Amino acid sequence: MAFERERPDPSRPWNRGERGAAWSGLDQANIMGVELIAATLTWAGIGFLLDRWLGTTPWLLVVGALAGNAAGIYLIWLRSNRMEGGSAYTGGSTYAGSAGSALAQPAREELPDE
Repeated sequence: MAFERERPDPSRPWNRGERGAAWSGLDQANIMGVELIAATLTWAGIGFLLDRWLGTTPWLLVVGALAGNAAGIYLIWLRSNRMEGGSAYTGGSTYAGSAGSALAQPAREELPDE
């Protein structure tokens, strides 16, 4: 007896495209968590090494952990803006008519009338 593989039905709510989008969101969430942990541990490690070298235990470890946490939160903010389709490097507000949006948009070339 041979088993047949069930083909995806596009009318079902969890068709192949939606599953891909769900997995993509989980991938992004996983990356964000790893970035937060990695930034915190990296800067805490740098603070720990500086503490041992300078003999200021535990102050630089604490400062490094806080700086790493802030850096990790910043990385999460950048990634979430990219996921929403925005850009984190707009140079200001994204509202139409503001100075930041004028700087963020490329200049349009005017074509001569012929």
